[in-house]
Amino acid sequence: MRRRFSGLILDWAGVLTTNMVEVFGSFEEREGLPKGLFLSKWADSRGQDLYRRLELGEITQQDWNEGFGTLLGISSENLMERVLYDMFPAYDVMRVAREARAAGVRVAVLSNSLGREFVAVILMYYTGMRWGELVGLETRFVRPGLVRIEWQLYELEGEGFLRCPPKDDSRRDADLPDWLSALVSGHVARTVPRPCDCHRLSYVFRGRRPSAGTRSSGAHWRRSGFGDWIFEPAASGWYPKKAPQPRRPVSLAADPWPGRPLRGRNNAGRAEACWLPVASGLTPHGLRHAHKSLMGELKIPEVLSHDRLGHRMSGIAAVYSHVTPAMRAELMSALTGSWERSLQARAAMNPHSPVLVLDALLQEAACKRESAGPTREPAHRAAPKRLPETRKRRAARKPRTRSAPKRAFRPVSYNPEKGL
Repeated sequence: MRRRFSGLILDWAGVLTTNMVEVFGSFEEREGLPKGLFLSKWADSRGQDLYRRLELGEITQQDWNEGFGTLLGISSENLMERVLYDMFPAYDVMRVAREARAAGVRVAVLSNSLGREFVAVILMYYTGMRWGELVGLETRFVRPGLVRIEWQLYELEGEGFLRCPPKDDSRRDADLPDWLSALVSGHVARTVPRPCDCHRLSYVFRGRRPSAGTRSSGAHWRRSGFGDWIFEPAASGWYPKKAPQPRRPVSLAADPWPGRPLRGRNNAGRAEACWLPVASGLTPHGLRHAHKSLMGELKIPEVLSHDRLGHRMSGIAAVYSHVTPAMRAELMSALTGSWERSLQARAAMNPHSPVLVLDALLQEAACKRESAGPTREPAHRAAPKRLPETRKRRAARKPRTRSAPKRAFRPVSYNPEKGL
């Protein structure tokens, strides 16, 4: 008798993603390293110890970067991202996982994968949070259906980050639609944030590496680094000017869609394409403005719009206007509709994404559309059957009268001397 399994546990790297041997080979080619060097250092007892301590949370990603950079004899700057740069979703395996889930098998991912900027950008757009409020969002303030904006991290040049109340002391709850609440809580569950060195607190979003010339441990995003090197290239298709480099387009490999940014030596010469601007001039703070505009388009009452952004209304409206539960529910429904339309528009461009979080959302939306089936036109009501006529009904029926045939219209010319 065959044993029936009720659960499927998948690893992330190398199972739900590209084969790791290929990923390491691409890394060695970009860095100009001998083929097989990375795997040999990984198999070394020192490399094994670095990976073990990283996965157990005993060291930070920066500690791993420095240790493995020493083993490879290269710069440790942003090393983890450089190593994993060519890792993409394994769509065939993901399809099998979806089929197992649809068949009633419980599916889980065993992973210590790193967080992505995608969740942060979506959260900013759909809540209107300020930048300092985003990087200062602690995990304990992520709650079912809302995030509590209690603190912000204010960046002091050369001194790291100061933890202080939000601007104008605008502490507040930001309601989240169900899908956004699941997205943020899923991000926290995947990344398992650990306390930073500067505040000994766990934050939802973490930085990649320490900032030069500061006492920051690299636990927090810097506004300039995130805006210049992550957000602006995605929005405008251009990297900013930084001596000795001029302002330049993002060099891309065409596959997978919508293109993979190229780094390393001669990236412009190896480029197959570049991005066209999708929102030139947009900044992370511009997402807060966009959220205000979105609420205007959705006809959200001003009192709720002000409350959500942490603003105070003035005048008589501040006295007589109040936020109601019905207003909040209407806003959540409207934001969900906006999100579903944006997912549908994105899926029309391409049903997949190299960003794993977005790809999973696209596949989930596709499964819902497939299960719902094609939209059917409403069935027309059948004409009632005509009862057989009796003699009385036939006699009572009025006889049809034939009207005189209509004559064709003939234009008449008028002559003043002869008349009509």
